[in-house]
Amino acid sequence: MYDAIVVGARCGGSPTAMLLARRGYRVLLVEKAKFGSDTLSVHYIHQPGVARLKSWGLLDQVASSNCPPVHKQRLDFGPIFLEGSPSPIDGVTDGYCPRRTVLDKILVDGAATAGAEVRERFTVEELVWDGDQVTGVRGHEAGGTSVTEQAQRDRRGRAALNGGSRCRRADLRCPSRSDLRLLQLLGGSPGRGRRALRST
Repeated sequence: MYDAIVVGARCGGSPTAMLLARRGYRVLLVEKAKFGSDTLSVHYIHQPGVARLKSWGLLDQVASSNCPPVHKQRLDFGPIFLEGSPSPIDGVTDGYCPRRTVLDKILVDGAATAGAEVRERFTVEELVWDGDQVTGVRGHEAGGTSVTEQAQRDRRGRAALNGGSRCRRADLRCPSRSDLRLLQLLGGSPGRGRRALRST
């Protein structure tokens, strides 16, 4: 039984799981891919994202991964170009452009270090519903049998994170609004009134 189940351990899911685990919640983080695998993505992290990595204590790992800081940007339109340095965000002036194979591993390791239980190569087959509430997931690891994992309910009988609200409802136990600024909570289930918590 978990306080929260996060589906997807990329740059949205891993920080979500990490922040919840740091607050003492029992978190399950599942990802269908093998950790260290690449994905199609824009790699550049602007200053707000870098500031968030710094506040989470993960920036040094990105900087030491042979990923040089970007101090200045230049947009070249042929006959004209724009060049400059963005304004600092929380004292951070640099951007970074790590490969997703590097960034995703740092983030998922951060979630695991915080205490989240992490499972790679886990495919979610379906959401588990109780009425109109998502209460868990059913899925399997590569070559494994199907298992069901449940999220703990609060005193009003609801799953601790029932998703779809993007953590804006007061009754959901979520990371702070400032921590969620850069996280993308997406997904859902067709034909249902509520969406499940998924991240990419």
